[in-house]
Amino acid sequence: MKKIKKVFFKKVVSRTALALAFMLTLANFTPVFAHGFIVNDRAHLGSAQGGALNSNIGPAAFEPQSVGEGPRNALQNGLEVHQVITAFGPNNLNGFAAMAEQSSDRWHRVPVTVGAHDMVWHFTMPHRTFGFRYYITYQGWDQNAPLTLDSFEYLGSFDVFEGEGWLAPLPVQGTTHTIQIPDNRTGYHIILGVWDVADVATSWFKVKDVEVSGGTGVVVPVPTTPPTTQPPTTTQPPTTQPPVQPPQPTQPPVQPPQPTQSPVQPPQPTQPPVQPPQPTPQPPQPTPQPPQPTPQPPQPTPEPPQPPTTGARPFSGVAGTPYNAGDLVSHNGATYRVLQSFTHNGDPNWAPGVAHSLFQLVP
Repeated sequence: MKKIKKVFFKKVVSRTALALAFMLTLANFTPVFAHGFIVNDRAHLGSAQGGALNSNIGPAAFEPQSVGEGPRNALQNGLEVHQVITAFGPNNLNGFAAMAEQSSDRWHRVPVTVGAHDMVWHFTMPHRTFGFRYYITYQGWDQNAPLTLDSFEYLGSFDVFEGEGWLAPLPVQGTTHTIQIPDNRTGYHIILGVWDVADVATSWFKVKDVEVSGGTGVVVPVPTTPPTTQPPTTTQPPTTQPPVQPPQPTQPPVQPPQPTQSPVQPPQPTQPPVQPPQPTPQPPQPTPQPPQPTPQPPQPTPEPPQPPTTGARPFSGVAGTPYNAGDLVSHNGATYRVLQSFTHNGDPNWAPGVAHSLFQLVP
């Protein structure tokens, strides 16, 4: 009887230990439905890995990498900064509402100095990339008002790619860009970083709260036009040298020495002699060209080839279910295409119609 009790006790302890290990794994699990953040940005500093220095930020504390996923041209199309930094997908602009709270003492500030400052990215799911943009608030900005684009000065773009999105490069882990904080900044400021993604029509909008030292604090007039919202259209710097001109003589031509006394010469005419009329030069005649075909309207850019599909399979939210890019799935009477390969973890937010970075509605 004692032997039976010992065996039963060992089995209970073993199963209890396995259950606890599984729960701890789930507690520390970071879902792959995540993308990236700037180290020490507002959401990252509210997470456990960022030190939980920002409190009461809701679900952003568990998914700092998903915060701020808004439409790619959001700022260009009239949305404001306080609207896009709360986005959880292009169709859910209020998924992380706490990120838009703004006052002079709401957020932890990272100490920085004027001049060079590194912006470091951590990616949990890298996307093909058109580039990165950075902005900083003007000296004298309203620290207690909702963030708007006209409060920011454009600092520059990095890693700009011009071409088809499916050919754009993937960023490397720890991508770092060195921005220049203007020398008149001092005190509390916000740096806005934008990651323009190429393989889906979204951008990530991240804010980093900083305490700037070493600046003059001089307030300069704010331009009446807001800063640019798009990456530069070229990766080459503009030409700064004027076109080369043929050398011009700096001294008049040397004249032969003139005698101090000259014999009396007949008076010279003051006007140059009349030249016979010259025939007017005619421009060369173009060589007749064969008729050119009527220009055709631009053709739409072909989408990258999708793997062949034979039909949509029902969506399953069971953990461990694999999905491959290009698969068709049906859900709630609609058909969706899988945008990127992943394995489902059982999260109900990873569903068609909810996770727009994973599933695209097929018309």
